Amino acid sequence: ANISPRPIFIAHGKYNVLHPVEEVYSVFGKAKQPKHLFLLEGKHNDFMFDGHQVFHELIKKLDIFFKESLR
Repeated sequence: ANISPRPIFIAHGKYNVLHPVEEVYSVFGKAKQPKHLFLLEGKHNDFMFDGHQVFHELIKKLDIFFKESLR
């Protein structure tokens, strides 16, 4: 909430055991608009490979977020 009104994009693995998804919901709930939450099918960084489908989904979401937020 303290960084508002800056846009925030949070991407987080649904099954992350290092940082439970509940923590992300808490942070996201406190953030003010504009904000976007993208839950990834995965754990921590098991999707961070160029050929991975989830990685490409993340890149598409980030592209949209930056185009909308950094006009």
